[in-house]
Amino acid sequence: MTFDDVIEKHRLAAGASSLRVSLAPAATPEGLDAELERLGAISAAYDAFRPEEIEAAKVARLRKLLREIHVLAAQGATDRIVDLTGLVVNVDLDQDLAWMRAAREKRSEPLPAITPSGA
Repeated sequence: MTFDDVIEKHRLAAGASSLRVSLAPAATPEGLDAELERLGAISAAYDAFRPEEIEAAKVARLRKLLREIHVLAAQGATDRIVDLTGLVVNVDLDQDLAWMRAAREKRSEPLPAITPSGA
């Protein structure tokens, strides 16, 4: 299997018109395939949650960041605050998934059924 084969396979699975990836010098088609499979599984798990749960996870992550900024402001660490605020992202799959799963468990709700990407 070539890189082009792997990219085309995952492009079709995602239903995308194009798929671009950056490759490290030591990358292999098999490694790329495994990484895209992993990312697809994480994305499917994320997409299985309700929109309001996804937004609540983002709010929780932002609150955590604001608490950290509050402490840094009290210490006068403005350089670190600038560094932190430059890294605010809309989605952090790992953190948001962990928060949503924990919230479901706390409410004794089952985790959502996962639909594979492109299905």
